Amino acid sequence: MQKKVIILLTFILLLTGCGNEVKKKNKSNILSNTIDINGKDYDYVCTYDKKDEDNNYTVGAKYAIKIEDDLVSKIHSIEIIEANKPEIINDYESYINENYEKIKAYGGYEYTVNHENNRLITEVNINFNEFTIESFALNNPDIVNYLNEDYKLTADSVLNYYKDLDMECAKN
Repeated sequence: MQKKVIILLTFILLLTGCGNEVKKKNKSNILSNTIDINGKDYDYVCTYDKKDEDNNYTVGAKYAIKIEDDLVSKIHSIEIIEANKPEIINDYESYINENYEKIKAYGGYEYTVNHENNRLITEVNINFNEFTIESFALNNPDIVNYLNEDYKLTADSVLNYYKDLDMECAKN
């Protein structure tokens, strides 16, 4: 169950959300506020915060999105999972390493995972000019809904998807 809940994969269709949205009123308690992502070369920065009270973990993330000709060319993300139970962090770390490593085979995809005390910090960079999205789509057919007829990831589809997941996206 924990492996299926929130893993904020930078690549959109590997993301699922659960838990209770962190209340935006108390900005100091929002995990994404602790993330420093250099978004100056990007067109949008999206943030995400969720707290799963049942499983006692919190997720915060920032995604920087580069758009060229209405297509997503790059995404840079930093995601943090914070939990008091080491087994939750260990399960997520295993899940992330197993699944992110598979995505590297499509090219243009780099990630790092750091385990710091009760936090798991993942940083991902995707260059869609190098990523073979056609091959990825063969193994992940749902992604086709976000691609144009040339198998390019459209900016509108990504931004709308992120907004549907309660991410806050702002033009940079």
